[in-house]
Amino acid sequence: MSGLFRVGICRLLHAVGKVSRRSRDGWGVGRCCLGAEFGRTQSLIGASAADVQQRTFQLGVPAAVQAIAEVSALLAEADRALPAARAGDLDAGQKLHRLLMDANTALDDAEALLEWPDLDDEARRCKLTYTPMVAQWGTPAEQQIYEQELAAAGAARKRNDAAELELHLDAMRSLGRAAYCRDPRAISDAIDWAAAHVTEALDVGAASSLLDRARALQAQAQGTLGGPGALRALVAEIWELFPTSPELRAKSFDSGVR
Repeated sequence: MSGLFRVGICRLLHAVGKVSRRSRDGWGVGRCCLGAEFGRTQSLIGASAADVQQRTFQLGVPAAVQAIAEVSALLAEADRALPAARAGDLDAGQKLHRLLMDANTALDDAEALLEWPDLDDEARRCKLTYTPMVAQWGTPAEQQIYEQELAAAGAARKRNDAAELELHLDAMRSLGRAAYCRDPRAISDAIDWAAAHVTEALDVGAASSLLDRARALQAQAQGTLGGPGALRALVAEIWELFPTSPELRAKSFDSGVR
């Protein structure tokens, strides 16, 4: 529902922008557009606030309630500025634009607070999954970079900085996957995992076809120079067909991490 509310805000901002650029002769159409968009946005905020409050109660994130309350307060102030903006007051139109931008930011903050527990769990899974991989199979340079990214991710978690944490988790995943591919058992494990979970693939037919090719190449690759590289390329294609990459799912299951 918050996504619908954001669409409403964006449309209303567009309407405010059109009104502020119109000449005196065009104000009538602009006022009508602005009033209609604000009405639609007002109807969405109630449902959006209820949705966020329900999710907040379920997840136990009281800070999100404060954030959504700020959204409501900003929209109430915008409602008071609307008549003057519709009457052609450019200052009121600019104030309305600013209030709506602030409301959009506050809504983003509320959603980030609600999504934080899942992201925090993902950070824990990444640490438990990729740290032993990089320690065992990573190059010295990769291990050094990984330790830096791990420390930076820890600092971002303490600050509750979701955007920064995502960046460092992406780096950790890349380094972990590179190390995992050096594990002599990695290719076989990945193929076995994909075969056991093929029905979970985004495209089951494509995954099955790739697995058949991988099995055939795996049987031929022993002792050849070109086989391992081609097999890794096929496995990489298989990974792309799963919502979560096999090495992460397999390692998470094996370690008991959820």
